[in-house]
Amino acid sequence: MALIELGRFDEAIVAEKKALRQNPSFTPAYRCLASAFAHLGRDAEAREAAARVLEDDPAFTISEWTARGGQSNSKLLIEGLRKAGLVPPFRGGSPRDRFFQTRRHIGLLTVPSDT
Repeated sequence: MALIELGRFDEAIVAEKKALRQNPSFTPAYRCLASAFAHLGRDAEAREAAARVLEDDPAFTISEWTARGGQSNSKLLIEGLRKAGLVPPFRGGSPRDRFFQTRRHIGLLTVPSDT
C-alpha cells in the first residue's frame, strides 16, 4: 500500500503479485492491484482484480472497509479503487444484489438484451 501512496504503481504491482504467489487468497493484495492497475490505465486488469476483491468479499465497499480500519488515509489507494470500479455502494437490496450490481457496473457481468 505504501508504494501506491508514493505513486510507484509498477513496483506495487510487482510486490502484490509476489505476495499472491505466496498466498493466493490474500485479499489486500487484490485491492492494491486493482488500484495500481487503474492508476496506470490498465483497466481490464484493474477490473479483474476488483472482481477478485468482490469474490472474496461480495459486500465490499470502500466506506465500510475504511470504517473497519482500512487505510482511510490512503488517498491514492482509494482513488484507484474507485477508478477500478469499486464505487460507493449501490442503494438497497441484499449484499448479493449489490454484488451483481457492482459486477455489472465494472463490466464483468453482462445482461443479455431482449432482441
